[in-house]
Amino acid sequence: GRIFTMAYFAFDITEELGVAVASLLVYTVFYFVTTKSFKKDATLASTVAVEVARVCLAIVGPAWYVLARHDGDVAAIGLHAARENYFFCRKEFVLQLLLAAFCWKGLEAEVKKRRLDSRSLSYHLTFNTLVLWEPFYCHAFLQLVFARAFGSVAAVVLAGVAHGCYHVGTYPIVGGELSCAGLAAFSVGFASIFALGGHSLLALCPFLWGVSCSIGTLQGGF
Repeated sequence: GRIFTMAYFAFDITEELGVAVASLLVYTVFYFVTTKSFKKDATLASTVAVEVARVCLAIVGPAWYVLARHDGDVAAIGLHAARENYFFCRKEFVLQLLLAAFCWKGLEAEVKKRRLDSRSLSYHLTFNTLVLWEPFYCHAFLQLVFARAFGSVAAVVLAGVAHGCYHVGTYPIVGGELSCAGLAAFSVGFASIFALGGHSLLALCPFLWGVSCSIGTLQGGF
């Protein structure tokens, strides 16, 4: 069976899968080192350097590789909606809006629990909405590579595991209000939405990702 153009189950080990796994290992180390060494009084220059490196590792490099391998087909990186007019009428975008509205209640509860003002809420929402490298890397890159290798069902789980793996060092592996295991489970939900939304980033970004991840950053104490 298939979810749109992706088989439910597959087994096709290619160079692309090896590159994705190597990329995940490199990014896990990068994320751990930068998180541990980051200081609140870090200079603007060092912060910009880290974020430029992050964008290169999570977006530019993966996009360049996958597009070169798949003859420039943007569907290979979850951007096929960009080829359509009136993208806001697409069903995956409508799905995203409905789920974002549902998650808003949870965000309001977290804000109330921590007695945050509207300025703090605006900061979290803006930051998480603009952090597009994470949904791209986890879902438009890793999940789609996993789906082509093992099928869309396994890819949902593997994308969640990958998301939890590179947060080692930021959060405890298990336990606490937010953990790597919890993030992995949380990401499986995003991966399921991404798959059901036709493997399009329009099912996640920008609103659903911004609202949901704001809950996560608040729970993580940021």
